[in-house]
Amino acid sequence: VRTVGEQRLTCYRFSHTLLQQYLYNKLGKGQRIMLHREIARILEALYEGSRGEIAAQLAFHYAGDLERERYYARLAGERAETLYAQGESVRYLSRALELTPESNHAERYALLLTRERAHHHLGNRDLQHQDLATLHELARILADDGFRAEVALRKSDYARVTGDYVAAADAARIAVELARSQESGHLNQATYCESAGHLRWGKALLRQGDYQAARARLEQALTLAAARPGIYGNSPGPTQVAEDHSRSTAEPIEGTGRRWLQLKASSHRCLGVVCWHLGDNAGAKSHYRQALRICRQTEDRRCQATAINGLGVIAWSEKSPAEAWANFEQAFRLHDEIGDRRGQCRTLSNLGDVAIYWGDYTEARRLFARCLPLCREISEPWIESGVLNNLGIIADRLGAYTEALTRLQQALDLRRKIGDRQGEAEGLSDLGLAYHHVGDNESSRSCSEQSLCIMRD
Repeated sequence: VRTVGEQRLTCYRFSHTLLQQYLYNKLGKGQRIMLHREIARILEALYEGSRGEIAAQLAFHYAGDLERERYYARLAGERAETLYAQGESVRYLSRALELTPESNHAERYALLLTRERAHHHLGNRDLQHQDLATLHELARILADDGFRAEVALRKSDYARVTGDYVAAADAARIAVELARSQESGHLNQATYCESAGHLRWGKALLRQGDYQAARARLEQALTLAAARPGIYGNSPGPTQVAEDHSRSTAEPIEGTGRRWLQLKASSHRCLGVVCWHLGDNAGAKSHYRQALRICRQTEDRRCQATAINGLGVIAWSEKSPAEAWANFEQAFRLHDEIGDRRGQCRTLSNLGDVAIYWGDYTEARRLFARCLPLCREISEPWIESGVLNNLGIIADRLGAYTEALTRLQQALDLRRKIGDRQGEAEGLSDLGLAYHHVGDNESSRSCSEQSLCIMRD
């Protein structure tokens, strides 16, 4: 017996699935359709007010009824995305897109916006890029600066994770400009997009090592988020479908307040990274803890894991490896539970750092061996370069100098390619030490001088 609110549903199960299949196959096509429709109507009545919980089942039972199947497929896809079931989200949203007329640009835009985010979390970069191109075209057709700003924000995310930090900053700047150009009637939408644009701009500057400029952008994002002028329902992210199966951008499924809180949490978390790079561990801890408090309030496990990872980085820098290891392990478990592969990469790399510190090179190599192919699979060059550099350090310490030079040079080339100036300086220093160990003091001196030059800048 299943209870939903004040209603009860008695459920029966066949003693064997073969018996169920036999009886089902005995029904004619029309009878099957009638059976599915009757089940769907009963479920709709039973779950009135909470149909999102059974949207996948309703999409199945309404197969063939194009309007209702499309409605529930979208609802199932959006719900799956909020529950971190990204693969399932892609499947249902793709089905909804198949059932949506090409001429319904607004509906297709909303579906693609959510599917693009699912691809982002899955690391499906080619598919994500395709969705972004389609979103860009739809925003142009719809001639809506709010939609254009949303797409610019997503382009910034894509560029950042694929290592194009200049493009990431430029896309974020465009989002800010588009947000500022919107009419006063869209003030809340504009404020959200402007705040989110500053956040992404700060993230791009952070990756480029421009910490003061990053701090200014991130503080601006936090200021705007804290002073938001009311609740806005058309913010970036999944939007709710009205009960009459038409598109409505009036209320996001996750809730507008939650989205603003997530933006504040992300701003605090990134400011924690900036403070840590600038040597302000106390400030970094404060920001990470504020981010963690908000993430727990919104039950955002991805953000929780990232904040915990950040606290681990601080513990690591304060020579508390055991505390750092515990934080990294906790963060990895959370990332693993929700299938967040980028988070898994980051925490595996950090665990490997601690293993190196403890001199457990076997464990470090094992961790990096798990991390490296994952980085490449989801196109995460920033983490990949760090893993390659660490593998080079291990090889150097074990006397495998040829391997060390190869790995360190690979890491350096990748860091130069993506514009990671701090990583380049650190990599040159490590490469210089490896050259010294093989007796090539001229190359060692050259690397050290280049490293110092970058650090002085």
